[in-house]
Amino acid sequence: MLKNIVIFMTIIVATWIGHKYTVYMYTQRPVMTVAGLVYVIPEKRFVLIERNKPPTGLAMFGGHVEAKESPEEALNREAMEELHIQLLDIQLIELHGRYGRDPRQHSIEGTYFATTYDIPYPGSDAKIVKMYTFEELENVLEQDIKFAFDHMVILQSLVNDIHACGLINCSWKSDFLTLR
Repeated sequence: MLKNIVIFMTIIVATWIGHKYTVYMYTQRPVMTVAGLVYVIPEKRFVLIERNKPPTGLAMFGGHVEAKESPEEALNREAMEELHIQLLDIQLIELHGRYGRDPRQHSIEGTYFATTYDIPYPGSDAKIVKMYTFEELENVLEQDIKFAFDHMVILQSLVNDIHACGLINCSWKSDFLTLR
């Protein structure tokens, strides 16, 4: 409790004297977050965003799961807030919870694949919306581009899984492959 009061007062004083102040606090328990890789069907492209807030960089859209909200509800809410799109066919791909993957706090992230017919445009946390074909996404991952969180590693794993689809069980990937 005292620690929270000290942090709160530090923010007030720092704001009062004109300093920008960002608090990075590791919680005792991890928080649940979601991120989504969206495929825009009419454009035949994947959506990534350039984040507007720290940590900056290229990322999948997403955010925190609020109280009394399922991860899928959080993903839909974040899609509307950040991209102004309605998601279809939401499928959980993996969970990622390595300590340090988010510099702000310890988080466990559910990564999802979804489709949409809507054309996205930037919202709350998205400075820029970028769309890539599968081949362009592969090229972006090979370049020296800054990604937020561990999203580059996650996306590389997804691309590798898609390439290996004939060798492993690919329930969500088979849906994607029919769209390509």
